[in-house]
Amino acid sequence: MNHYSLQDRGIIASIFMRNNSSVVLAQREFRRRSPGRTTPTGQTLLHLAARLEETGTTRVAPRRCRPRTSRSAENIATIAEAVEMDPGTSTSRRAT
Repeated sequence: MNHYSLQDRGIIASIFMRNNSSVVLAQREFRRRSPGRTTPTGQTLLHLAARLEETGTTRVAPRRCRPRTSRSAENIATIAEAVEMDPGTSTSRRAT
């Protein structure tokens, strides 16, 4: 999906919904309203409309990732101490 601004995504979704969820009609209206701009694909229109219906916004939700457990304060202190004691050890050896 092209990276449209939040305002553009709202306009695109509303155009799509006003045209009875017709991809072709929505694309035509978008081209008429915004000549020279990249026309959203059918997939983009469907995704934006679905996101708007599910969440009430076209804003992209932040990705949920696993927490970074290896970056705890305890682990950082342990590594800092190990580096002080033996600064010549390579990073790859230290990682093991």
